[in-house]
Formats: sequence, C-alpha cells, structure tokens
Amino acid sequence: MRNGEDYFRGFPVSHRLAFRDDCLKVAQKFGLKLIYRAIVKKRFQSWIHGAFGLGVFINPHVAAFPLVARVVDEYLKSLPGSPLGIFIADENREIIGDVEKAIKLLRGAEGTLKLGQIIEKGFFVDSAASLLIQLCDLCVYSARKKEEAKAGLPIKPIDEGGIQLIEPLIYRGNEAYKDTIDWLVFQQKKERPGDKPGSV
Repeated sequence: MRNGEDYFRGFPVSHRLAFRDDCLKVAQKFGLKLIYRAIVKKRFQSWIHGAFGLGVFINPHVAAFPLVARVVDEYLKSLPGSPLGIFIADENREIIGDVEKAIKLLRGAEGTLKLGQIIEKGFFVDSAASLLIQLCDLCVYSARKKEEAKAGLPIKPIDEGGIQLIEPLIYRGNEAYKDTIDWLVFQQKKERPGDKPGSV
C-alpha cells in the first residue's frame, strides 16, 4: 500500500494514504488497542552475547512476546468481567514453535508473568486470509515508523499521518521488564545447561 506495489500499483499516493487513514480510523472507531514492544536488534544481540556468550541466537520476536503478553493479560484483567483471550498471529514459521512454547510455559507460570486470562494455544494464520491481521500489520508498520523517529531517523511525509492516527490506539501497561528478562535468561540456561555466561 505504502509503496504502490501489487494490488495498489497504479493508485495515486493520495488515494493510498486516504485508504490507510480510513483503515486506521476503523481501528479507532472499534477501540482497537495497540500493544507492542520495539527491540533494537543490535542492542539486543549485544545483550545476548553478554548473557550467554557468542554463538547463541534468540529471535527478537521471541523476546518481545512475553513483554507484550504480560501487558495483554493485564489489560484483559482490567476490563469489566475480566474476559479471556487467545493469541492469533500472522504465520511465521521461524517462531511458531518458540511462541507456542512460551504461551504454554507462561500460562503455567506463577507470579507476575502468569498468563491467567489467556486460554488455548496460539493460532497462526496467513495474513492474506484475515482482514483483522492486515489491519494489525498496518498499525505495527506505523508503530515502527514512530519508533524509528524516536531513534533519530528522519520521518518521511508519507508516514506522518499513520503515526498520528495510531497514537490514540497505543496502550502502555506494565511489561514487568526485569521479571521477563530473568525468565528469558532462566529458560535459555535451562535449555543450555552446559553453557557459561559470556561477557562483552
């Protein structure tokens, strides 16, 4: 949509931006909450090397998931009637196994990180088959541009409207950052009992 490719080839920029804005206004109308965690990959890789030594790779999506999941669980608890929820995600074969495992472990955890409102396993579907996931993709793209701007990268005029429209959607909760990091370290060391922490 942004670059005028595939289906959007031939549509003028003004038409594509108006369509993007209309989609994000639909999200606002129905009270969609945007919960995300931006991870700077280079900084994350440096932390991995410091915590576990060289040669260890953890997909940043896997590290972001428990941070986001904690906020989702907290948000569900705060709603009237404390509704239950499930995670439905865009299909990504690289992380399906890790995310499924994290959901299972966190549902059975005790204390701060327990996913008490999450039922069932996670579900992964092709975003092409789900308008809701496509809408989420659109929100996440604008969130990425917002985070890039915070990091000092220039914002292109084409992205400014999307950033403004997602601002009211963003929900910031308690990520329980330290507890999550401790949990990630514990899980990795449990899977690699012979490894010794490295240093950088």
